[in-house]
Amino acid sequence: MDLVIAEKPDIAKAVSKVIPGTPSWKNGYIEQGNYCITWCYGHLLTLKDPEDYGDEYARENTPNEKLPIFFDNWGTKVADKGPALLKNGSKAPDKGEQVKTIGELLKKASLVIVAGDIDDEGQLLVEELLEWHRYSGPIKRLDTGALNEASLKKAMANLMDNAPWHMKAVSARARSVADFALGINGSRFFSNTYGANLSVGRVQTAALGLVVARDAQIEGHTSQKYFLLDVDVALEGNGTHQARFSPSKDDPHLVDGKILDRSYLEKLGQAVSGRKFEAEVTKEPCEEAPPLPFSISALKSYCSEKFNIPPEETLRITQSLRMNYGGLITYNRSECRYLPENMHAEAPGIIAAVQANLGAGWAFPGLNSSIKSKAFNDKNVGVHHAIIPTAQKADISKLSEKEQIVYRAVCGFYMVQFMPNAKKERTRLTIPGKGGSEFSAVSTRLVSKGFKQVLRTQDDEVSALSNVPAGKYPCVLSNPSIQEKETKPPKRYTDSSLEEDMKNVAKYVTDPEAKRLLLLKDKESREEHGSIGTAATRSAIIQTLKKRGFLCNEGKNVISTPLGREFYKILPDEIRKPDLTAKWWAIQQEIQDGNAKPEDLYQEVLAAFHRVASIQYPKIQLSNLAGAAGRKSIGTCPRCGKPIVEGKKGYGCSGYREGCTFTIWKEGQHGVYKVLAASKKKLTEAMVKKLLSEGKVLVRGLMSERTGKTYDAYITMESTEKGVLLNLSFDNIPAKKTAGKKKGGK
Repeated sequence: MDLVIAEKPDIAKAVSKVIPGTPSWKNGYIEQGNYCITWCYGHLLTLKDPEDYGDEYARENTPNEKLPIFFDNWGTKVADKGPALLKNGSKAPDKGEQVKTIGELLKKASLVIVAGDIDDEGQLLVEELLEWHRYSGPIKRLDTGALNEASLKKAMANLMDNAPWHMKAVSARARSVADFALGINGSRFFSNTYGANLSVGRVQTAALGLVVARDAQIEGHTSQKYFLLDVDVALEGNGTHQARFSPSKDDPHLVDGKILDRSYLEKLGQAVSGRKFEAEVTKEPCEEAPPLPFSISALKSYCSEKFNIPPEETLRITQSLRMNYGGLITYNRSECRYLPENMHAEAPGIIAAVQANLGAGWAFPGLNSSIKSKAFNDKNVGVHHAIIPTAQKADISKLSEKEQIVYRAVCGFYMVQFMPNAKKERTRLTIPGKGGSEFSAVSTRLVSKGFKQVLRTQDDEVSALSNVPAGKYPCVLSNPSIQEKETKPPKRYTDSSLEEDMKNVAKYVTDPEAKRLLLLKDKESREEHGSIGTAATRSAIIQTLKKRGFLCNEGKNVISTPLGREFYKILPDEIRKPDLTAKWWAIQQEIQDGNAKPEDLYQEVLAAFHRVASIQYPKIQLSNLAGAAGRKSIGTCPRCGKPIVEGKKGYGCSGYREGCTFTIWKEGQHGVYKVLAASKKKLTEAMVKKLLSEGKVLVRGLMSERTGKTYDAYITMESTEKGVLLNLSFDNIPAKKTAGKKKGGK
């Protein structure tokens, strides 16, 4: 009997459809011809907790002098069953029973076929069961990259040798143990040191560092003015066009690529104004190819920006689209945006299925399955290829609204691969200056829309310059104008942009060797360039940082909390930088190649812990900040100096556990609260920020209950032993600003 062990029940169902015989469903498996097909529920096994080895390893019994905790053969156990009910209302599977079922089937198996996801973890979660049950028979590997019938039939007919995949599982387990050991020992060490519930992790701490550094850049940014020079260019017989001055690269007035001296440009503008020059107009045909099909990161970013679907939700939706409805899309956690060249032959069938599923509106003018876009390129495809639709037909009305949105996006970015490029004409005007400087202008006109008929991408700037024939023209410059600009800090992170930077973290790494290794790790990827985490884990890591109070949301933005910032500052570089991923990856590669053992990675982890534990750390009260974990600080407590955070009923001091009772309530029955209610106003976060920083906040449009007239007043704050008093003050109320220009203004 050949035994297929699938990662999930849905993969088992898909495999059942492509093997001979009538399926007979049993408790935890399917009998079908010469096959039995069983399944996992993700990882059925997990690493043992220290407490599983004895109470002496419990968190409360492991002060720093008993750390690090490590076991020569870190064992596994059956994973927790989880909640009694799943989100869909069905009972959670009994993982222990499924482990027993797989064990009984293995006793009868003459061949095992690993059908986990096509990645290291998908391999590990099946192989750890084979080790658990001491299976020693032959093993093959099934390509589960696409779960539609045509792809799975092909994969079952061409089973892979499992040996190369086995070493991936060995390496994945080594990384899992190393991550677990670092998390347990590092988290306990710093929690013990600071009397707070703190945690560290190879990826999560590096991700936290990205946000902390970005927030520091923004909050420490000092805007600097810089200037641009524009002039009108009157071309003889061909109208007037605006051109911009571009200094030469060695212009002494350039500071970090910008001109900060306004007077320099003013003098230059005056010098060229009214003078005759010769301008050259050139024309160049160019094309814009359709955007590549999606990787999971690109899809998450697209759905977040265009449809406001959170990245972690997009990942869940793609999992549903892959596992349900017969398998509507290919492997959904790929970080590749290219396709194998031999998949081009499958295009007619996929296109026909998509059009059948989505209706006549998906005819796509100019679509031609013989077109072969740049997406079909074997050199850019690794283990996975881009996320595309399958040839599976389904009733799309059964999909949820968001599932339909994501499915249409995947289909659209695949379908445009078979549409013509957009054809353009770029017109450029150039007036040479001294030393390589020039005045120039560019206009790009769309000649043929091609794929842009159905998928809008960023528009080019087009002007009347496109109507000017190519050639050389006498011209006169006039009307110089100075454009004043201001440098801006980088944007706050969102979930999507933080994931994007986690894919490209090497650009922030200063150690040359660590940077080299991180880039080498992703050399086969076109989407990741020195990354931390994986496509499957990044969303969850960001959410974990929020749950632990290190990050929080401010609207769509992700910012670091006071706890996150202070804790990150304390941590030594050895465990907080992405360099750690580079070091571990190098050892993992040696393990996969057979030139190192998992113990080599474990020794690196233990040595690093001893170095970290030997450092003298600053004595600060992180426990106070932990009281505000997960909530952003909106100001400083005037009594004790700790952060003020928002609660359900008010804005209070995070040091309440230490006895500080400072609170500004959101609502009340008397005084200022009564006035605000009568005026249909509320005490907002912005008002409280002002009260905390300045002691007063101006409120306009308050209404008198007696006269019905409106007035302006300051709300002032007074902190007393009895509480916080809010009062109204009418001293020095500023006049309202009037709209329009001032006299004599420009």
